[in-house]
Amino acid sequence: PHLPGNSSTRWFLNGTAFQTLTPRYRIAAASVSDTGEYRCQTGLSVPSDPVRLEIHRDWLLLQVQSRVFTEGEPLTLRCHGWKNKPVYNVVFYQNDKAFKFSPQNSEFTILKTSLSHNGIYHCSGMGRHRYTSPGVSITVKELFLAPVLKASLSLPLLEGHLVNLSCETKLLLQRPGLQLYFSFYTGSKTLMSRNTSSGYQIITAKREDSGLYWCEATTEDGSIVKRSPE
Repeated sequence: PHLPGNSSTRWFLNGTAFQTLTPRYRIAAASVSDTGEYRCQTGLSVPSDPVRLEIHRDWLLLQVQSRVFTEGEPLTLRCHGWKNKPVYNVVFYQNDKAFKFSPQNSEFTILKTSLSHNGIYHCSGMGRHRYTSPGVSITVKELFLAPVLKASLSLPLLEGHLVNLSCETKLLLQRPGLQLYFSFYTGSKTLMSRNTSSGYQIITAKREDSGLYWCEATTEDGSIVKRSPE
């Protein structure tokens, strides 16, 4: 928040104030020494959130929109040549293992990230020679735990009893308006589909209710679906 007082702008690089300037700061010719976390502060306001700037000398870079994702979010990888020079026969790698070859397109998008997409990514491509980018660390955070199906009564069940099934999970990250939906199954039969309630009742247990049960938890848009053990 801005407070009354001195209206000059201070700029910080890696926590050290380096100049008092107008609200805009321009790096005329960026060098590796300009790499770091930048913040600004106006008057008596608190310092801004940091912005990380990285300057490289490499001919080929792997560019990403962020280094930290929540599972289900898209991740776009861009194999970028020096001075925007075209790059052909691009290969994308995760943890040194090639997973995508593209003869013409230097971009590739993972539409829905999962925990399996954690790792170090790099790319290689042809300019005048074959070049390889430095590695970029990507972290994918888990939104909620895989559910566990629990019953209100211990097994084996007796005929005639009321049984409450509960599809239990835990949100690890808070998102405004996030709603999970729950489904219950026995074998290939759907008992309840996409309900905001995490519970299901068998009013009067019968022999034909015997079998393997499991449940599923999903986000509203279906981008993340997790299933319990049976």
